[in-house]
Amino acid sequence: MPYSQEKLSGFFDIYNIHPALKDARNLLYKSEFEAAAREAFVTIETVLKKKSGLDSHGFDLATKALSFEVDKKTGEVTKPPLIAINGLKTDSDRNE
Repeated sequence: MPYSQEKLSGFFDIYNIHPALKDARNLLYKSEFEAAAREAFVTIETVLKKKSGLDSHGFDLATKALSFEVDKKTGEVTKPPLIAINGLKTDSDRNE
């Protein structure tokens, strides 16, 4: 198990996992995968609620907080998301 934990730790170091997910990460290190997934979901939902000001849950919350509209002809964002995770300048950014 130490080898697996070392690999997980290396992955999290490379991808710079947000500090708010520390508890979920620690559960992964203890091989508590279901608890880690649940903790990550609750953490992300809490952050989305706080940043967006919405009082929704799950898919509805994520859709309302992160959705945006783009003019297909010009490529300009016509309706920005409540929470922008990047500048939405390129197709790659928008797909993220």
